[in-house]
Amino acid sequence: MNRYYSLLLLAPFTAPAFAADPPSPAEVRKVMQYYQDGSDVMLVESKFCTEVEKAGDNKNECAEEINATTIEEGSRPLVWMNFFVPGSDSANVLIQFKHKGKALKSDEMSLSNAIRYRTWKSLPTSKTGPWEIAVEQETAEGYRPVTTLSYSVVEKVERAE
Repeated sequence: MNRYYSLLLLAPFTAPAFAADPPSPAEVRKVMQYYQDGSDVMLVESKFCTEVEKAGDNKNECAEEINATTIEEGSRPLVWMNFFVPGSDSANVLIQFKHKGKALKSDEMSLSNAIRYRTWKSLPTSKTGPWEIAVEQETAEGYRPVTTLSYSVVEKVERAE
């Protein structure tokens, strides 16, 4: 992919940032160079939500964000993630959902090269207490930590009807 095409890809997703506070040409070159030649996946943004929009202007975005510290036991929330995936190949990412230090659920994903790769996963909510989401990128040497996210599951509140 040539550099001009990469710049065109950047424009629609960062237009609000350019309007308020444009980056310097050196900053843009640095990001473009990393996008072309880099290898480490970055989690740019994450949110906890009830569902993801399936159509319209907000397709693939969180429909309704929720508080990560008060997720009810037995509910069906999601973790929404926006990755920056540099290089010319796809990247393999492991996502582990840990409770009390042990992985109770794991998912592997192959992320295609993209400036804005959005995806989401269902959160386990079968056990109350703190949870950790470990995101790691597979490399030739093993796994490299990308980030860690946290959420808490609380007992379901019975609502009077």
